[in-house]
Amino acid sequence: MKYFAVILLCIFSIFILMFGRFNYQEKIRMNMASAQKEQADTMWKNKNWLAIGDSITYANKYQPLVQSALKIKSVQTDAVPGRPIKPMADNLTAERLKNIDLITVFGGTNDYGSNKILGTIKDEKNQDTFYANLKNVIEKIIANKQEKTTVVFFTPLKRGVFKNQVVYPNANSSGSKLDDYVNAEKQVCKLYSIPVIDLFHKSGLEVDNLSKFTIDNLHPNDKGHKMISIVMIKELKKVAAH
Repeated sequence: MKYFAVILLCIFSIFILMFGRFNYQEKIRMNMASAQKEQADTMWKNKNWLAIGDSITYANKYQPLVQSALKIKSVQTDAVPGRPIKPMADNLTAERLKNIDLITVFGGTNDYGSNKILGTIKDEKNQDTFYANLKNVIEKIIANKQEKTTVVFFTPLKRGVFKNQVVYPNANSSGSKLDDYVNAEKQVCKLYSIPVIDLFHKSGLEVDNLSKFTIDNLHPNDKGHKMISIVMIKELKKVAAH
């Protein structure tokens, strides 16, 4: 009987130790999660943001929404309607990037629409292909930004009939689909360890709702900008947590 009681006591003690250890580990996990959330919620507070892009960024619709949600101090916009990726490197000087904490690059749809040759991941930055242009923009940012600065790319959005340009999901005259330009951005950014926010798949803009969320099957309306800003805010918090 005493032997049986000793065994029960040992089992009970082991259970208490295991439970205590589990409880301790759970507290650590919760504390870490809480710290990560706090970091994510405050990472961009009082920071300076440079938004680089084309006409979608030029409209200055998503920037105020993201700025307000993340409590960003200032937003500067470097955007030109119709601009492909290549000339997005033009203004990237050390002086221009001074005191900038976040740089976002939102482009690629004009490369698809203007039949830019896609190229391959092996292309050098001085070649004139989409892959090479991406490398050139990224390397110019890296060469001129401050060490603290975070760089993030936004992929192109889905689109429909627009002017006399190719209609998604068809391939353009250079033989590339919009998906190919999206994948190229992901591949090149991965090469440089740059986060990509995949608006192509996550924005909620689809071929069957473009009339509701865009003004012309390409440029988001106010509702569309609100949709993409929600994704940007969520994903920028994830970037901050890592």
